[in-house]
Amino acid sequence: MSIFTDISDTLTDTLGPFGPLILVGTLGVVLVLVTIPILIRQSRDPLDKLRKATVSGRPEGRNKQNLRTKGHNDKLDKYANFLEPQDEKQLSQIRLTLMQAGYRDRDAVRYFHFAQFALGILGLVLGVVYFLVFKSGGETSTRRCCSTSSGPAASAT
Repeated sequence: MSIFTDISDTLTDTLGPFGPLILVGTLGVVLVLVTIPILIRQSRDPLDKLRKATVSGRPEGRNKQNLRTKGHNDKLDKYANFLEPQDEKQLSQIRLTLMQAGYRDRDAVRYFHFAQFALGILGLVLGVVYFLVFKSGGETSTRRCCSTSSGPAASAT
């Protein structure tokens, strides 16, 4: 048990009172970032493809190929299932909205979803960095300290 106490004390001395919480949050983000590529690369069972082909009466590849036009960015092509909606109606709505906004590129939907994902991760990282640089120096709490003599808290004393 002294090992855990030593680790906790080191984290508290280095990162402040929220050191262990910051470590757990960072480990959570790392695990999510490691899991996403594994889920994307997960191969599909050939029997499931065959079942879908026999139920619909046409090969599976043609159904999804109709949603996408040729000439996409090859780097984003391997993440197409992750970066594009799988519903044809939703894909056409997003494509129409982006075309009305002036984005007529064939990869506009993929770029849009990639930007959403990347900006979400970037916002999370910037929030953690902001906290570490500006807020963790002193004692951090969720309560706001009132040093003025006005308000209901001052009249109670």
